[in-house]
Amino acid sequence: MLAIRTFIRGISSEKCLNRVTLIGRVGADSQLKGTLEHPVVLFNVATNSGAKTDWHRISVFKPGLRQIAEDYVKSGTRLLVEGKLSYGHIIDSKGNAVPTTSIIAEDIILLSRSAASNLANSSDETSAEATA
Repeated sequence: MLAIRTFIRGISSEKCLNRVTLIGRVGADSQLKGTLEHPVVLFNVATNSGAKTDWHRISVFKPGLRQIAEDYVKSGTRLLVEGKLSYGHIIDSKGNAVPTTSIIAEDIILLSRSAASNLANSSDETSAEATA
């Protein structure tokens, strides 16, 4: 009996991992949604494997990252997104629950030169204003 309890306790203290890393292109400009108390920026990223394209819904809740996504994530931007999978549902117009899968972004790296240089120029201007 002692061996079974030890085994069960061992399972409950296991480490778990919910981690997603994507590199792809944004399908459309990011959009600010939600409420003033709970804002979220949403966008979709396309990834390709051979002839197949998969679309991934990205949700950004972290305040600083949310602002960067809102300002710099535009249609066609190539980026890397790291985050975790989240499963839920939305209610459609007929009142039916429709399952959804989102990636909750924890980090975004802009890989497109134009988006990255716009962000760098913005950071330089902010630094210059702060020191003036």
